Amino acid sequence: AALQVRVEEACEHWAAVARVEGTVVLVTHVSPIKAAVGWAMGIGPGAAWTTHVDQASLSRITVGGGRRVLRTFNETAHLTGE
Repeated sequence: AALQVRVEEACEHWAAVARVEGTVVLVTHVSPIKAAVGWAMGIGPGAAWTTHVDQASLSRITVGGGRRVLRTFNETAHLTGE
């Protein structure tokens, strides 16, 4: 629960930065990614923990117009050259 709270606070902070500065890139570990996905989808703590996140995968969240959108999740094509 503490991790989810910290990640949601960080997501709100970086979303505010992105609205002003533009694109923000964050690099982290699996658990914070899952927490951020839960934040983006508004599904609350726990639901995103049923997902699998590959190492070195990309997930993209966009913010704007009062919305959060999970654009991509667990992309790995860049790892295989596809």
